[in-house]
Amino acid sequence: MRPLVRWIGCLLLAGIALELFFVLRIAAMVAIDPQSTAFQRSEMWQLVLRDGARAQWRQQWLPYAQIHDNLKRAVLASEDADFVNHDGVEWEAVERARQRNARAEELAAKRRNTRETLIQNAAAETFHICHERIKRFLVSKKRFEQAP
Repeated sequence: MRPLVRWIGCLLLAGIALELFFVLRIAAMVAIDPQSTAFQRSEMWQLVLRDGARAQWRQQWLPYAQIHDNLKRAVLASEDADFVNHDGVEWEAVERARQRNARAEELAAKRRNTRETLIQNAAAETFHICHERIKRFLVSKKRFEQAP
């Protein structure tokens, strides 16, 4: 029983330490500008892999007051306008997107079926035309051979 309590205590302590690390890291960003974000590092890595070039990272942090108002408005407009009214995911929007995707899939399937039908009809028509030509050729050949 005692080792179990010790393990649980260690897990709790590790969880608290991790949370404290994140809080301190976020608090440090008030005074220390981060060199890059995870997204920026990921994009840089993709550029290096794709181009094989030695890309150089350069950025300049600005005080909030120096950021243009239109840029601030654009960032706000790109955010979820109803964010304060839900828990991080707007389930109705997810459901609408799922329904839109399902309709698009159905339409694609109908187009695929129509295309396949057209191809089959064209192939059958081509076969029928070739078959008729061969029959006419054989009839003509037989008449030609029977002619005196």
